[in-house]
Amino acid sequence: GQIVFGNSRLLEFVGIANDELQTGGEKLFFDKQDLRFFQTKFEDARSLRIGFDVEIKLCGVEGERACLIKVIPLRGREGRVSGWVAVGVESDSSHPLPVPG
Repeated sequence: GQIVFGNSRLLEFVGIANDELQTGGEKLFFDKQDLRFFQTKFEDARSLRIGFDVEIKLCGVEGERACLIKVIPLRGREGRVSGWVAVGVESDSSHPLPVPG
């Protein structure tokens, strides 16, 4: 999958432009372990053509924040998956996760 849009709040938090986001930007702000976990979940979902929910950490210019992400397949009239949509919300925006180290 490829990220094609990030809202201004996400872009500001992670400190990148939308064009960087579209060219693999998730590698810049997903926690490394969570990125592998998310990629595995996404590959499983793609093969089964089902959605999933996951909680991950986003690494931004101000530290880390927990984020809940819901990923769902887009289906055409015949039921075939034509794309994917993911929506994320902060788990608890008033309590950023501590920066390791």
